Amino acid sequence: LSIIPNPTMGETSISSTQNLGDVSITVYDMLGIKQSMNLAILQKNTPTKIILPVMNGVYNVRVLSVERTYDLRVVVNR
Repeated sequence: LSIIPNPTMGETSISSTQNLGDVSITVYDMLGIKQSMNLAILQKNTPTKIILPVMNGVYNVRVLSVERTYDLRVVVNR
């Protein structure tokens, strides 16, 4: 999985190299406080937009699929 663009000034997407199907995407700040949670369908090489907080900072993005959990980081600099 990859977050594009990263760092971001606004809109961001997650791209996958494989079909993951239905996933849960949760964004946490660096203190571990949940900022948002969305459900999405991740298909191979099809970017899916995600919602990030409006505040600048570094955020952890957890993608939970049926098979495994992915942890990513994104920098928001508006």
